[in-house]
Amino acid sequence: MTESEFLIKYQRFLNGECTPEEIAELNAYQDEMELEDGIWDLDAQEKSSIKAAIAGRLADSTRMEPVQFKPVWWNKWRVAAVIAGIGFGIYGVKLYQRLQEQQRQQLATAVSAQEKSEKKIYLTMGNGKKISITDARKGTVAEASGVAVNKNNSEQLSYQHGAVANQTAAPEMNTLTTPGGMQFSITLADGSKVRLNASSSLRYPAWFASNKREVYLTGEAFFDVVADPAHPFIVHVNETAVQALGTSFNIKAYPEEKIAKTTLLTGAVNVKLPANEKTLHIGEQLHYNTTNQQSWSGNVNVEAVTAWKEGLFLFENERIDEIMLEIGRWYDMKVIFSSGNVSKRFSGKIDRNKKIEDVLKILDLTGAMNFRIINNQLMVTIP
Repeated sequence: MTESEFLIKYQRFLNGECTPEEIAELNAYQDEMELEDGIWDLDAQEKSSIKAAIAGRLADSTRMEPVQFKPVWWNKWRVAAVIAGIGFGIYGVKLYQRLQEQQRQQLATAVSAQEKSEKKIYLTMGNGKKISITDARKGTVAEASGVAVNKNNSEQLSYQHGAVANQTAAPEMNTLTTPGGMQFSITLADGSKVRLNASSSLRYPAWFASNKREVYLTGEAFFDVVADPAHPFIVHVNETAVQALGTSFNIKAYPEEKIAKTTLLTGAVNVKLPANEKTLHIGEQLHYNTTNQQSWSGNVNVEAVTAWKEGLFLFENERIDEIMLEIGRWYDMKVIFSSGNVSKRFSGKIDRNKKIEDVLKILDLTGAMNFRIINNQLMVTIP
C-alpha cells in the first residue's frame, strides 16, 4: 500500500465510509509506516505517535459491533479537530495536509492537460470541408450557396442577408460546432440570432428556401428569432420540433442528459412531441424525457436558465448530477459519481471564468459534495 493509498483510505475511514473489510486492511497495515513508496519523511517520534494513534482509533472501531457510520463532509478544520481529538495533534494535521497536497497536484496536472488540449470552433460546409473559425481572421471565411459567411469578431459568425441570385438549387447545409468550454454566436441568413453553448452543434441551410425555416440542434442554444408569420422557424431537437414565429427561447438537449428542456422568454412557441403538442407561455419551461417520452411543464426563473450566456453558473434547486455534468462539460472533464444520492438538489451562483480548482473549492465549502481528480476525470462523492 502506498502513502497515497493509505491516506485516501484512512480519510474515508474518518468519514465513516470504510467497510469492515477495509478497516481490517487498514488495521493490518497501520504498523508498516514505511509502506511501498518509502517517502514517509517523518522522524522516529512522529512515526511512533502516528502509529499509536492510528492503532488506537482502529482498535476502537473494531470493538464496536455492529459498526455504524454516518457519512459526513469534513472541511479541513473539522478534520483537523477530529484528528486532534483522537490523539493525532499536529501529526494528524500533517497527514491531512499531505493528502490535500497530493490532490492539488493531481488537479494541477489535469488542468494543465486541459489547457494544452486543442479546442476550436468549427464550421463544416456542405461538401464536408471543415473550417476552423477559431483560427480564421475577421472577414469572409467561406461562401455557401452564393451567401458570404463572415466572421464579425472572435465570437460571432453571420450569413449575408438579402436575396440569393441562384435559387434553383437547394441551399447547402452547414454545421457550426463548439467544443467544451467555449460559446459562439451566429446570425442566420434571415437575421435570426443563435448563441451556442459549450459542446453543442447547429445544422442549418445557408439560406431558407421553403416556407419553413428549419434548423437542427444538439446541445444547448439560445434563439432570438426574427418575426415572419409566413415562414415559421422550427428547431428540430431529439424527437421534438420547437416552432416559433418571432420570439426568444432557450433549448437544452444534450445527448448524455435524458431530459430535454425548452424555456420561453418572449413571444410564444409550440413544441411538437411524439404523442402531443404543447404551447408555452412566457417564463414556462417544458421538460421532455427522451427515455419514456413523458413531458411536463412549469414556470421557472428564466435568469437562471440563460445565465450561461452571461458567463455564469446559476443553479436554483437543481439536481447535483445535472450541475456536475454542466460543470464537467464546461471544463472538458468527464464526471464520474463514485457514491451518494445524485438526485439531491443544490442552489448556487459561480463565475464561469474561474479556474476549475476555484470552482471545486467553492462547491467543497458548501458541504454538498466533494471531489477527486484522476486522469482528467472528476470523481464526485455526495455525502
